[in-house]
Amino acid sequence: MTFNFFTKIKSEDFPRTTAQQKKFSTKTKRFYETSKTKLAKGQLINALCGKQPNKQFDTPIELTVIWVFPKVKQAKNGQRKGTRPDLDNLQKTLQDTLAKLGYYKDDSLITDLIVKKRWHDCSGIYIKIREVEKIDNEFNEFIKEFD
Repeated sequence: MTFNFFTKIKSEDFPRTTAQQKKFSTKTKRFYETSKTKLAKGQLINALCGKQPNKQFDTPIELTVIWVFPKVKQAKNGQRKGTRPDLDNLQKTLQDTLAKLGYYKDDSLITDLIVKKRWHDCSGIYIKIREVEKIDNEFNEFIKEFD
């Protein structure tokens, strides 16, 4: 089974804070979310809510994500975005949100991950979730070269 969609996100609603931007309280000795982090999570939930697949994925999956950032003046549509935020930091919040909203049972099911950042006038997030086989025969063929 494969499921994919693109959700447009207006420039002013685009998440700009990542899960890495938590604060630590020396008083309680715990990490806590800032109001900016909570806002970013809410923006993701708003963008993704209502677009869930009919059936939740519960087997190993490949997740493809293209973060399409609102274009800045000097950028061209489709240009690779080589500036902050870091992809790994963006992904954690997104993957947790997808699991929370029922796209898949748990983000531990993600065995293959393809992630990109681009600039474009039409900003948003493209997501593709695809079930994968338990045995990766293509990988087995590849690794034979190194045996």
